[in-house]
Amino acid sequence: MQVKDIIYDGQKFSDYGLLNVYVSLSEELTPDIGNKLELTKVKAADADVYHIVNAQYQDVVQFQIEATRINCEYINNYEMTGKEINDFLFWLNRKEPHKFQVIYDKDGFNDIYYMGTFTEFKPIKVGAALVGFNCTFTANAPFAFHEPVTFTNYKIKVDNTGKIIKDANGNIEHDRSKEFRYNSISTEEGFIYCDCTVKLFEDGDFTLTNEYDLNPVVVKNCKSGEILTFKGSNNVKNLTSSLGDAHKKLFNDFNFRFPRVMNVFGNPHNQFKSSLDAEITMTYIPIAKVGEIF
Repeated sequence: MQVKDIIYDGQKFSDYGLLNVYVSLSEELTPDIGNKLELTKVKAADADVYHIVNAQYQDVVQFQIEATRINCEYINNYEMTGKEINDFLFWLNRKEPHKFQVIYDKDGFNDIYYMGTFTEFKPIKVGAALVGFNCTFTANAPFAFHEPVTFTNYKIKVDNTGKIIKDANGNIEHDRSKEFRYNSISTEEGFIYCDCTVKLFEDGDFTLTNEYDLNPVVVKNCKSGEILTFKGSNNVKNLTSSLGDAHKKLFNDFNFRFPRVMNVFGNPHNQFKSSLDAEITMTYIPIAKVGEIF
């Protein structure tokens, strides 16, 4: 599997004529891909066995990219101009993290991306001509991310011929269930908060539970037709109602627990249950520990 191109903040390296791309995690023979754990250990004075009381990742992912214009397309024009150099550095060398994605000659990892920025540049020259850069990318996390994944407790109704069924008003009908299951594809243990939309079809107190998570989501005094929107991704948590001020005391009715997906090694299952008839859509961003693919 070889690197075909790299996309950063929506633009490709090939857009700048930099097609000869080489990626390296480290100059060391055994590179650190950013998943090294730092353990806090304690033990009794008269014991030999340590107890681990805390564990956290020690550093973020960092790797180098060598990108040059020495290839068949630019064989007679491989030197970068002053404007091209300025544009290239302005694009990559910014303070805010942006999406970084590697495109390979084979599928399998094209849904994986990092968030970060380029923190160091070293020129690559042929004689006096600057033909590319050795760029250091520093992520904002010790792992990569998978493109957002969405799952629901409903599916579109179809007849025996596969035709979509609609109601008298032309709205698409759905089969929905108060209980639904989802298996996490994240490669990190723990939980990940979701963005979640709940369209209610009956009045009452809405409760969303997960058999494998002691984190019930509760919103009281809901109305049929109300749409609850939970924001939980990117560490931004919020709840809004389509009824606006008509759902009086929304935040008094809410227990401030947000929907999330659980993952335990050997048990990626999430068994959700809704107390009310509703269409539920949940979206989350799985973690992907794939530094070694480079």
